[in-house]
Amino acid sequence: MIRSADGVPSEALRAAMLAAFSDYAVPMQPSQTSFNLMLRQRGFVPDASLVTMAGDTVVAIWLVGRRGADAYLIASGTRPEDRGRGLARAMADRSLAGLVAHGARTFTTEVMDGNAPARALYLSLGMEAVRPLDCYQLVQSGGGGDVVDTPWDRLSVEAPTLWDWPPTWQNDVAALSAVPGNIRSVTIWDVAGLAGYAARIETTMTLAQIAVRPDRRRNGLGRALVGALAPTDQHLRIINADGRDPGFRAFAKALGATPMVGQTELRCAL
Repeated sequence: MIRSADGVPSEALRAAMLAAFSDYAVPMQPSQTSFNLMLRQRGFVPDASLVTMAGDTVVAIWLVGRRGADAYLIASGTRPEDRGRGLARAMADRSLAGLVAHGARTFTTEVMDGNAPARALYLSLGMEAVRPLDCYQLVQSGGGGDVVDTPWDRLSVEAPTLWDWPPTWQNDVAALSAVPGNIRSVTIWDVAGLAGYAARIETTMTLAQIAVRPDRRRNGLGRALVGALAPTDQHLRIINADGRDPGFRAFAKALGATPMVGQTELRCAL
């Protein structure tokens, strides 16, 4: 039975996600804390999301976030033993029809490289590739520079003025502003104002945003910002950097970052 996710406990949604992603190239097995954070960060709307039930068990999920007229697929998946029955397609069709009826005008998601079935489903829905996304893992790279901690709410308006490309849905300004207590942001200032900044999601140790003002680039500011956020006892992840930017790829390589499985951002008009 396909039904709305409204009223389904987050523990049951997480259990379904763990099962659905258990055989993926990157298994994605978040803790309950990380899962709940993900839902808040990505604008989860229970009554716009769907689950497939077998008795009291959630066997497939289609979790949707919403910001105004824009909708986003947070996660979708089916338990391995329940695949091949058209559950994902049935949830997708019902979900998109509902989003259109409630005023959504765009639909966005990311698909992991190598996940051919999911990519085929999304393309069959009319979605198109927007850009490749690079992901990395980084060990401590050293700090330095005049880096200071700065509350995210002080940065949220000015930060986009430094961007060469916008972050993906899970890393954008709205996402970080939705979980302000879980963000550590650091900055470097000069006489002209904000010279550079970086923001880390604490629970997942993910570098969500980093940017340096064009006139201050290639002077070590990016390395200093990352160094301030890269812990000595665990890895820092860089998720969803725009793969079309050779400058960022060179920066990641210079930091000694190890490439992880990448993704593709997909979008369609509704």
